[in-house]
Amino acid sequence: MGEECRNCGNVLITDDVFCGNCGELSPAGLAADSEHRPGRVLPVVPAPRANPAPGPDADAGRAGAEGPAADEVPGARTAGAVPVPQQERARDRSLSYTAISGSESLDPLFNTRFHQQILRHAALFAGLWVFVGTLVTIFAGFLALAGVDLAGTVTLWCACGALTLLALTIAFCALPVPATLARWSLLVNHEAAAAGAALSHITEAIKDHEIPFEVVRVRTTRPPADQRRDYLELRQGCFTGFVSCFAHGRDLYVGWTFWLYLSPLRLLIMIVGRKVQDMSGRGDDIHQTLRYEAIKATIAAMHRAVLEGVDVAASDPDPAGRRLLDSDRGEFEFKFG
Repeated sequence: MGEECRNCGNVLITDDVFCGNCGELSPAGLAADSEHRPGRVLPVVPAPRANPAPGPDADAGRAGAEGPAADEVPGARTAGAVPVPQQERARDRSLSYTAISGSESLDPLFNTRFHQQILRHAALFAGLWVFVGTLVTIFAGFLALAGVDLAGTVTLWCACGALTLLALTIAFCALPVPATLARWSLLVNHEAAAAGAALSHITEAIKDHEIPFEVVRVRTTRPPADQRRDYLELRQGCFTGFVSCFAHGRDLYVGWTFWLYLSPLRLLIMIVGRKVQDMSGRGDDIHQTLRYEAIKATIAAMHRAVLEGVDVAASDPDPAGRRLLDSDRGEFEFKFG
């Protein structure tokens, strides 16, 4: 049996410092305090439990237990935190945003640049039909001069003209017409050696962000009067993006273009479908405004992924070094069309 509290008589356990009933200091507590402070007995106020402030010894011990902290993000040390690799920090260290604006519409029905390309497409096919018709007329004239039956020559001329017109009409309606919607480019000084790695890291960044592209592939092509290069091709519906990344002398050129890629036949079907939506009440300004918000988000995400990929491939390993992501703070503006 333990001692009794001198204030209320409550039975105390041997190791109790305070009485559990009235809070009075126990005889054991008085003896311990007097031993440390001879001649003075002061009440001891219990304090809530808290983690001790880290001192130099504690920091040294923790560093020895966890290893070097060279790969940790400054200010991100928490209980159970795992060091972040350099590549992951380069991707996520910046919380800046990418804002876009433009005067042209992404809607194919209202994009003037796409309409201009449709007219150019039609003019090319009309010129081709005139050229083929001229050749057929010259051939028919030679047949008439050679003494071939005139009625048969005229029939042949009409049949060739009709078949040519039908074939060119089908080709005109089926072939997609490209129209540039947006573009961006940058020249990074003295980073030509990082061209191949940059394109790979851009592809990885696009996959990490899970940008909803239906096709993500590297396409090798040769532009007119230029050498063959690898381009990253991105497709989402009737929209296509191309990412360029190649060495230009000792510098690194990186850029992207975003295209509307739609055939006249699909445009006609879209016009009919839009009329049906108008009659069903889904063609008001709200629906028209929100229809292509996801495509705008895709453009901004693609731009962001390009900057991240170039940062990982071309920037020095110093975490405090300047990066392209840091230069993108604020509003990124481009004009459609």
